[in-house]
Amino acid sequence: AYTVVMDAGSTGSRVHIFRFRKQGGSFELVSDTFHQLKPGLSAFAGDPQAAAGSLEPLLERAAEAVPAELRAGTNLELRATAGLRLLPGAQADDILEAVRGRFAASPFHSSRDDVSILDGSDEGAYMWLTMNYLLGNLEKGYAGTVGSIDLGGGSVQQAYALSDTSAAQAPPGYVQRVRAGDHAYNVYVHSYLGHGLMAGRAGVFESGSRRGAVSPCLPSGFSGEYLYAGKAHTVEGPSTQGGAEACAADVRLSLRQDAACGVEAQCSFGGAWGGGGGEGAKTMYLTSYFFDRAVETGLVPESAT
Repeated sequence: AYTVVMDAGSTGSRVHIFRFRKQGGSFELVSDTFHQLKPGLSAFAGDPQAAAGSLEPLLERAAEAVPAELRAGTNLELRATAGLRLLPGAQADDILEAVRGRFAASPFHSSRDDVSILDGSDEGAYMWLTMNYLLGNLEKGYAGTVGSIDLGGGSVQQAYALSDTSAAQAPPGYVQRVRAGDHAYNVYVHSYLGHGLMAGRAGVFESGSRRGAVSPCLPSGFSGEYLYAGKAHTVEGPSTQGGAEACAADVRLSLRQDAACGVEAQCSFGGAWGGGGGEGAKTMYLTSYFFDRAVETGLVPESAT
């Protein structure tokens, strides 16, 4: 059996072609064929047909991977993330509607509900579930799981398992009940919309705008425009080298570290509750752009890619 899932992120679109083998009453993952392309759907804001058309190479890859006789019975879905969540007005809905039309014309099975924007908390919960499934942790109880922090272009999600006691004391909106086979977990999840790699850069520029266009987070002598989510930021580097402390101050402003979350000593940033920690948070796995930046800075060897 196969299923095709497209991940429409803020900087690119990706397709996963999952192949499963049925084992009794459950499914075992046999393989995951992966392809990606840039830019993301949000780059086509205002032109929904072009957005849907940008997925054509991924659809072709899926058709190559799934045998012809199985395509009509293979589900095709697309889940979009922060890139579309940040688009103004009806632009995101228009793009999703165009994608639904294109999927209806494909050889795969796809219903209207198979194309949507993921809620940030669902995004984080699915990453946590995937991570612990791949590591073989889902039979070990909450203390045997790991947490995940997933850095995307528009948002960053944190998720980790909580004990029943901690979950019962959590503020509303932070804990999801996640089932994995015969087990169920309380998972702390929060999505920091606007704090992904690309969106966060725009936020830093906005925080430092009291100085005008000059940003200490840019190289000396730089002058240009940074475009994100339909908004242009005209920015310049400082006249002299060395603005690390001033840049860090702008970053802290953008994070709003002093914002209250309603639980004393357990706030993270932006007015969000950090979950309180615990056994499920003792080990954190960093994913997505964290990995890319680690490779670029030499913390992880290029051979790891």
